Amino acid sequence: MTDSVTTDSWWRERSAQFYPKADAAIVGASSPGAANARPEAGVVLEACRSAGMVVSGLEPLVPGGTLHALFRGVRADGQGIVVKCGLVESTRASLAIEADLSAVLVGVAVPHARVLAADATGTHVPFPFTIMQEVGGEPLTVLDNDETRLEEAIEPYASALRATHGIGGSGFGLLMGIESSVPWAASSQWWDYVRSRVDDHCSILLGSGVITGDQRESITSIFERAPVGLATAAAPRLLHGDCGMHNVMYRDPRTIALIDWEDALLGDPLFEVAQWATFQPRRRWDAFFRSYFGHHWTPGTLFWTYFLRIALAKQVVRSRFGYKDLPGRKPSVERIFTALDHLAP
Repeated sequence: MTDSVTTDSWWRERSAQFYPKADAAIVGASSPGAANARPEAGVVLEACRSAGMVVSGLEPLVPGGTLHALFRGVRADGQGIVVKCGLVESTRASLAIEADLSAVLVGVAVPHARVLAADATGTHVPFPFTIMQEVGGEPLTVLDNDETRLEEAIEPYASALRATHGIGGSGFGLLMGIESSVPWAASSQWWDYVRSRVDDHCSILLGSGVITGDQRESITSIFERAPVGLATAAAPRLLHGDCGMHNVMYRDPRTIALIDWEDALLGDPLFEVAQWATFQPRRRWDAFFRSYFGHHWTPGTLFWTYFLRIALAKQVVRSRFGYKDLPGRKPSVERIFTALDHLAP
């Protein structure tokens, strides 16, 4: 990334964030703030031309991401493309990282929406953008009520995450950039990153009545000590960072692609396995674990510690954006209590 993309405050604040969607507003200067209006198609076409790409048939995709506007088009050779336009300043550097990371993912055959061009400098248009290969299909969430077809997709889904976890890096936490094809992050200790902002998240959840004072004390106690087995996280590995089914594009049972890598980080792959589990009902876990580990696997203390950490952050996200539990679904807050049941003495 060039100096025009980043600022000292961005580097400092990103290194302090545990979970972007929970903490951007808390940190301060990296808060998304008020989003800019969706750019007109003509301005996005100009952005594509500035990146050396002639695009036709550009149309908006609805709904877009929370902090992005998405457009679909076709370039001169017939290749379908998707243009991701950042609507807030805090997306500028993360889009640049996603673009640089794409080249790393191609080198190890991780299925993803390949970034074909990008400009995060604001030289030609006032917003950062990336132009990605259209991978086709639909988000895997379309199969949420079709367990038979979803089970067929779990193996390539788990394989894609396992391939991602084969990529090493330098440091721990949210990616700060890519140097010589090596992702790097700012934290020197994985456990320091995992337990960062625990007190902030507990304060938010206590204040909103999600957890009690006694539960806060139990949570604090859990994260005051490193759990047994943390030595497995000694070597930082690349994690997608937001591996729910909404970020998996599905074409057929054997063909998937991971999208939206802006929250990528370096750490323990088991953390991502636990994060995946927080997205999914328990009935899907065994099939995923068998696909990922290659054998039957039973979660232990480290898994449940990670699960609790993610559950706390996700509950803060739900409070921040006002997300409601879907009818007929187990309340999301139950994830916190389930983890505590496995961890509390």
